[in-house]
Amino acid sequence: MPFETRKPVIGDMFIPFGLFARMLADGGTSEEEIRREYRQIGPRDLQTLLAYVRSLPADVERRFHLLMHDGYWVFGQFTKAKAKNGKGYWSNYQLRSVRKHGGLEAVKRYLDRPEAQEGFDRVSDLNLVEFSIEALVLEQPWASLFTPRELEIARRRLASVGHQA
Repeated sequence: MPFETRKPVIGDMFIPFGLFARMLADGGTSEEEIRREYRQIGPRDLQTLLAYVRSLPADVERRFHLLMHDGYWVFGQFTKAKAKNGKGYWSNYQLRSVRKHGGLEAVKRYLDRPEAQEGFDRVSDLNLVEFSIEALVLEQPWASLFTPRELEIARRRLASVGHQA
């Protein structure tokens, strides 16, 4: 199955990452939900985001790919907006892997490694562990894409930084 590898239309927008992750998990969201969580959104960005939501695939694996692929830009913009120095966290290694293998396979490869990668430590340092790959894979509907062993690895990594899954 071909995977999206281009920068998404939402790539330059600030979107609260929790809202983005829920949109993909749920397969969409309403204008009211967006406005409730992101009160400062302008009319043009709102229309762009709603168009993005309408284009989401029904297939959970394809949405997971978008979470990993498009999430690269959304998370980068999100962390950039939160950073005191104006620099976001851009996991270039993750993006390359997702583009090469697709989101699901890239994450399965990541979870198959004995230790978490540098990106996990960086997300932990930013106090955003709830948005780490490890935390996301434990959420529904994504958990259904992973084996019990992979989910346990994610739980162990989260526990190592004091995050309850």
